[in-house]
Formats: sequence, structure tokens, C-alpha cells
Amino acid sequence: NEVSLIAKSLIRLLRSYREVQSVVLNCIASISIERKGMFEPYLKSFFVRTSDPTHIKLLKLEILTNLATETSISVILREFQTYISSSDKEFVAAAIQAIGRCASNIKEVTDSCLNGLVSMLSNRDEAVVAESVIVIKKLLQSQPSRHRDIIRSMAKLVDTITVPAARASILWLLGEYSELVPTIAPDVLRKMAKSFINEEDIVKLQILNLSVKLYLTN
Repeated sequence: NEVSLIAKSLIRLLRSYREVQSVVLNCIASISIERKGMFEPYLKSFFVRTSDPTHIKLLKLEILTNLATETSISVILREFQTYISSSDKEFVAAAIQAIGRCASNIKEVTDSCLNGLVSMLSNRDEAVVAESVIVIKKLLQSQPSRHRDIIRSMAKLVDTITVPAARASILWLLGEYSELVPTIAPDVLRKMAKSFINEEDIVKLQILNLSVKLYLTN
């Protein structure tokens, strides 16, 4: 039918010059929000190549995230996992965010995505850890009580993570769900009080938030 012909034609154009590729991918990214089925047969055409420039990689990520369904998600997540070792930091951050979006959109894989993100917390690259923390924070907001162990693991990272947004995310989680980790949250607050003066504003704010939450709940 006409729809599959259009899809085929657009996929064929992906083999063209980069400038054309970029326009076509933008077009597919828009269409794929409403019409997943149109491009599902061509999933692998959107797998990222090492030689792709960053903007092409990001477009492909967006499309893969849009196309993810219960049936294709395992293939897509496996592909995303391979992107984490890329030397392109912007792309790695986007890949981690994409895992988070898939986890939010497809409830059946939320837990496996969370586990995958938690395993990234032991990555040697601090940027990977920091981005994972931020994405995990968003995911935990839906069902925190089921994930007490993850909150505990993240609390331990306060000693090692230096990225302010990630530190702030951990502190926010501890403040929000302090009743799930009643012994850990006060310990973290004690540590943070010592380093308060040297922290970035975003972190200071969450230290204050944590102290108020603990004051109100104890």
C-alpha cells in the first residue's frame, strides 16, 4: 500500500548524502510518533553507526525510542546498551535518557530498564553514572516503595559522584522517600552538612530540602 511505499522510499533515501539523511531522519522522527508500524520493519536501518555524526546519532535514537513496542523493545534495549561505551559523551547521555523513556512508555520493561540503569551505576565513567542517576530518579517517582534497594545503592554514591545534577537527584530521592531508608537519609545529611559550603547551589538546595524533610518526619 501507499504507506509502506512511502516508508520504503524514505528508508532508501537514508543511503544518500548526510545532508539528505538528516532531513529524512527528521521527517521519520516526526512521522514515527504517530505511526510506529510504518517503520517497524526497518528497525535496523536506525541502528547507530560509529561513523555517524552526533546529530544523526541523536535522531536515530529518537526514532528507535518512538518505534519501541513490547515486541521490539528487547532488541532496542540491547542496541542501546552497546551505545553506552561510545566516546561521544552527548550521545551516551542521550542513549541513557532513551532507556529511561522506553522504561516510562512500556510498563512491561520498566523493571528490566531500571536494573540496566542500576548496573550502570558501577560504570567507570562518571558521566554515565551521573546521567543514570538522573534517569533513575525520574523512573523511581512512579513506584518508589518497590525500589528501596535502588534508593539505598544510590545513597552510597554521594561519596563518589561529583556531578552536581546527579548529587542533587540523589538527595532529592532521599528527601522524598526518607521513610523508606530511615537510617540512611540522616547519615547522608550529616555528610552533606560537612561539605555544604563547597557544594553547588543545586546541591545546597537539596541538602536543605533533605534536612527539612527529615525534621518534619522525625
